[in-house]
Amino acid sequence: MSIHWQWLTAACALLLPPPFLSGALRRNVISSRRNSNLTMESLVQPWQNWFDLFRGALGTLILVELAMVKDPTRPDGTRVVLACAAMVAVALLVQVIRLNLASGRAEQRYQFISPLFYLSGVTLFFGGFVTGAFAVAVGWMLGGASKNLNYILPAMGLALLGAGYAFEFGLPLIFNIVLLLLPFAPAFVFRKRMVHVGASAY
Repeated sequence: MSIHWQWLTAACALLLPPPFLSGALRRNVISSRRNSNLTMESLVQPWQNWFDLFRGALGTLILVELAMVKDPTRPDGTRVVLACAAMVAVALLVQVIRLNLASGRAEQRYQFISPLFYLSGVTLFFGGFVTGAFAVAVGWMLGGASKNLNYILPAMGLALLGAGYAFEFGLPLIFNIVLLLLPFAPAFVFRKRMVHVGASAY
């Protein structure tokens, strides 16, 4: 495995920073009442979500295509995939876990943000563009049809699973499914609902 450090630095700069939340978005994240009223239309309004999509996609593309490259003379393809998946997993947890230890209310000291746009960008390129684009499209369509934002990431995972059987079911696709389900793990362990980043109607 060859590591190109300049490209790895660029990928880290895109993938690792936590999501930027303005004052209004922060209030929507903190308030369970406001957050429960968010809709699909609410999610597409903040520019921060589209920036997360962009940096997730570009950072992943740089990581898997330029930063960590398989040595054609050695059978180290699995190591490359594992290294890329581990880095994205760490970056993903940074997006999900939001700490506010100074808050006076215990339930607001730690929250778990659903990284819908960030993971959509990651999925476009981590396991292959064709399967990734299919999964993203299906996930968002099913989420919109069900009007339940929590269905989007699991729907992407199921779509990736189906695409894998139809096209190619490789290790990158398997890890991509794991990454789509990873945000639910800390929320499940701490018994907290995941919150979404979106513009409030009021």
